[in-house]
Amino acid sequence: MIVRKEKDDVILIKQHQHGLVSGEMAELWGDEQFKKDNQKNEVVYAVKNHDRAWKDLDDRMLLETGDRIPASFVNYPQKYKQQAYRKELAKLERSVPYAALLVSKHFASFFAGRLDKISQQFLREEKGRQERVKELLNLTEQDEKHLNNHFQILQFCDHMSLFLCMNKPGAHKQEEILWFRDGFSQRFPYLGNQLIAAQWLDEKKVSITPFPFSTSMVVRVPYKRVPRTTFLKADWQQHVKQHKYEHLSVNIINGEGKQNSLN
Repeated sequence: MIVRKEKDDVILIKQHQHGLVSGEMAELWGDEQFKKDNQKNEVVYAVKNHDRAWKDLDDRMLLETGDRIPASFVNYPQKYKQQAYRKELAKLERSVPYAALLVSKHFASFFAGRLDKISQQFLREEKGRQERVKELLNLTEQDEKHLNNHFQILQFCDHMSLFLCMNKPGAHKQEEILWFRDGFSQRFPYLGNQLIAAQWLDEKKVSITPFPFSTSMVVRVPYKRVPRTTFLKADWQQHVKQHKYEHLSVNIINGEGKQNSLN
């Protein structure tokens, strides 16, 4: 669950809903070579479904012990996250192996550099899965280069969707979450390997420079606005389910020529 705190309310966005928004972005990826890529459909599928593992977890939310609000995807217990990741990756490996390879790399990146046993075990398992899928698909050295580019596309679309979901709409640069405030980490040759940065122009419009998509787009993010007092009730989960969805509509446009600043 993506959880954004407000003064009296909590904004809840399901992970798979955020993933579907990421997939819309991947469908409009602006690289001409990618448009002709034989694996484009599998890449878009991977981006769109990269957080399907969260569907069950988001239906059985846990409360943070101190703050009495639902645990976000960041601080949800690692054990349960990894169990969900393994289950979804196993299904994906059977149905769309190349998508499983991309999502496995994505999940593994969360635990890179961690030395605890549970993280190391997960990394070993996913390295094995990745090698197994590469052998199954008989990937060449050139295919590996395409794989890295596809992985970067998945991660950028994921991060751009998180930028929309985790920030307050219309946030000034200094109010944004730190993760993407100074731009995104991914680089793409067709954009000259430039730093890509996004900024809110108002509550319903975001500009990106340089622009990675083939056209501007409007995405709709479903969310629930739940009063904080709800989570003090014994049957809070039932109350959350009864809340109706609202939608955040955001127009994503090319920021070239606009006065964008990271300051």
